[in-house]
Amino acid sequence: MEDITLDERFDYRNLLIPVDGTKESEYMVDWAIQNMYREGDRFHLLHVIPKRYPTSTYYAFEEYVPDMPDPEQESAWRSDAEKYIHQKLVPILSASQVPFTTDVVAYETDTSSVGEIICERATEQRAAAVIMASHGKGRVKEFFIGSVTNYCLHRCKVPVVIFRNPATKFVGEGEKTPTGEEAAAAKTTKDATNGSGGAPKEKEHAM
Repeated sequence: MEDITLDERFDYRNLLIPVDGTKESEYMVDWAIQNMYREGDRFHLLHVIPKRYPTSTYYAFEEYVPDMPDPEQESAWRSDAEKYIHQKLVPILSASQVPFTTDVVAYETDTSSVGEIICERATEQRAAAVIMASHGKGRVKEFFIGSVTNYCLHRCKVPVVIFRNPATKFVGEGEKTPTGEEAAAAKTTKDATNGSGGAPKEKEHAM
């Protein structure tokens, strides 16, 4: 695949925003509207859910816990993800009349796999940028924790913007508590101001 360059111009930009069902994702979407969105842009929300479910069984008299496909559990996770997007994120986007698409993907959830699907979607959609949270805490434990973000920083073929909410303090490993007024900051690894865009492939919601 060829790298997407900022010299490729379209009438609008696609901005890919991976979300994970946490409050941090809500802050990130709101921040993206205030700081990244410009008229004509389209947001693409990507929510990754586990593809396999650990199922305990016994093999050779010892407990064995393989990761087995579980369509019923996957359906429940997909329903939860879609409900979260509809109830928490759609109102934020609708209030600002931002066109968007949603994509809930069942995929392997190790660090490289989650990063891989994010980079793959960014390339497919010719995204102007990927906007990611620096940390998060969702059903997929590794999602948005440094390793996934770092994977995308080094492997995505489009600019990656890292969102961090400075009003969040970490109480312990994997825990965080909002303090003070909600705020946001981002570290831009590449200039995403004049990125490229492309026609979305998912279901589109035009405001």
